[in-house]
Amino acid sequence: NKAAAAEAAKHMIELLKGKKGSVGMVCHDSTSTTGKQRCEGFKEYFKANAPADLKLLDEQIAGEVTKAADTSLSIIQANSDIVGMYGSNEAAASGIVQGVAESGKDVTVVGFDSGKTQMDAIKSGTEA
Repeated sequence: NKAAAAEAAKHMIELLKGKKGSVGMVCHDSTSTTGKQRCEGFKEYFKANAPADLKLLDEQIAGEVTKAADTSLSIIQANSDIVGMYGSNEAAASGIVQGVAESGKDVTVVGFDSGKTQMDAIKSGTEA
């Protein structure tokens, strides 16, 4: 999980090459081993490898789609320079896709897992 989350961070950095701004994180929980590894792996890789023009925001916890959508929309509204969002599981990533759509902003979304909602978002170009 930690190595896969680092790969997600690497992918996010590649997708944001040449951009400046903030990157938000919505993690599905902060107590399970999986939840911790998926957030820590992303954070550690991002902080060690992202250019100075990209700032990682503190992670927010939202383990179900509706809460993740509301949380991601709040993150986007509070950070006008947001360029990317990471979701640590299917619910978090799917919620981010909804929040980004509601915001109307152009935000790169990278998520974990591969459920139908995420695969549809990838095919439509709303998630990487």
